[in-house]
Amino acid sequence: EIIETDLHTYKATMYRNTETERIIRWEVEVYNGDELFQTIYYDHDENVGCIPDLNKLIWEEDVNFDGAKDILVWQGHYGTHGDLAYRCYLANGYGGLYEFRPEFQEIPNPKVDKEQKLIYGICRGGASVYYDYFYRYDENTFVLAQRNIYVWDDASEDYLLVCSLDADVVVYTETDYALVGTYEGTSGREYSISIYTSMDGRDFDKLAEKTSTDKATLE
Repeated sequence: EIIETDLHTYKATMYRNTETERIIRWEVEVYNGDELFQTIYYDHDENVGCIPDLNKLIWEEDVNFDGAKDILVWQGHYGTHGDLAYRCYLANGYGGLYEFRPEFQEIPNPKVDKEQKLIYGICRGGASVYYDYFYRYDENTFVLAQRNIYVWDDASEDYLLVCSLDADVVVYTETDYALVGTYEGTSGREYSISIYTSMDGRDFDKLAEKTSTDKATLE
């Protein structure tokens, strides 16, 4: 598949196992005019539920906000909800080549906020829960800055913000983690949010007290 943009011309090739017909590898050639500039190789991720359309494989966007467009390669759809994931190659890498940043793949359904200089991600946690993620580019890596958790409320017929967490707080719904609080929707449905800190030395009791005080929807 040949993909032409204002920045480059790309030739994308998908390789299959000759016996099983399973996709095993991708190759993307990047051209400046007629000259081959760089070749991107990567193995196919077996967790991809739906492979990308080759004519939509490339997305050029400045994702580290340095003024130069970077290359995002669409990997396909993941999971039950078909989340999108991209491989990120930043401009002005070593020797002028595009540099692969693997952590960008962790951002689900990414969108770029140029004004705030953030990468926004969103994904569902089930039929009645979804998550917002906010990443920033700092010291040559994409760093999670904030997460918001929303749940559906039947009475208001809208998603309500349960809590907003800094990057060093990890959220689980398993009961074997310390429970900070519960959110009771106006429909009477109760949502339990279990929160514990990553290994950063912070005092959990103080975190729990601060979270319950600062977030009006946590009790």
